[in-house]
Amino acid sequence: MHVVIFLVEALMNFESLRQSPIIRSDLMAAASMIGIGLFILGAYHFVGTFIKGFYYYTQPANRMRALEGWPRFGLGVLALLIALGIVATARYYYILPEIIVATELGLPPPNLFVAVGSLILGNVGCFVVGVIGTFALNDSNPEYQKVAIKREKLMKKYDSLYKREVGRELRVADDRFTQERDAAEGRRSQMIGKPGYDVFQREAARLLATDEKVVAVLRTYRDALAQQIRNAGTRTRFYKPEFENVISGQKIEVPSAELSTLPLRLYLRG
Repeated sequence: MHVVIFLVEALMNFESLRQSPIIRSDLMAAASMIGIGLFILGAYHFVGTFIKGFYYYTQPANRMRALEGWPRFGLGVLALLIALGIVATARYYYILPEIIVATELGLPPPNLFVAVGSLILGNVGCFVVGVIGTFALNDSNPEYQKVAIKREKLMKKYDSLYKREVGRELRVADDRFTQERDAAEGRRSQMIGKPGYDVFQREAARLLATDEKVVAVLRTYRDALAQQIRNAGTRTRFYKPEFENVISGQKIEVPSAELSTLPLRLYLRG
């Protein structure tokens, strides 16, 4: 939005600035054009953000916000007036020689008010468009907007770090899992049809079924134990193994109220 408005300002004002007798070079015209564009941009930014956050800046109980808001609005209006003053002056000196020549030749002179006013209205139109855009693109609470922008930057940084650090490890783990799964599937395919494989399948299924029965018995015992502890009201400490590193023997304390929610599993430990 800022670039588009700036380009429209440049196309609208450059000719008048360059043809004005008070502008003596293209460099002066370009500098003046940039200055006017920056004043217009600053004007609609300050005014637009003040209008958007009007209730934020005008809270009676918070004088500091009022001291921040009204000067913002004043700076915006002042920047607009300075920009329009420069435009009006340049346009006046641009059209003045034409008026003098027309008067000397007895021809109807160009209308000064129309020539100057049209350019001023064009710049005011850019200002109004900028205010509307600023109103639409900003939040009514500047503090929230600052936090939201900071959060967005942190989230982008987090995503970058995640992809570079965690994502890479996950891809490696996923590739390793795929390789191991494919290797296991290959071994299983090789075993199918060999003597004794059907016996192995039956014994493995029987072993798994026995494990399920053992786990069911343990779950029943655990639930009954937890109920007895709650009924007795005694303080009993329970610990569960650190399943991420079972071999190390590390344990984590578990509140008695959470005993019934713990998962049960069987594992071999050498």
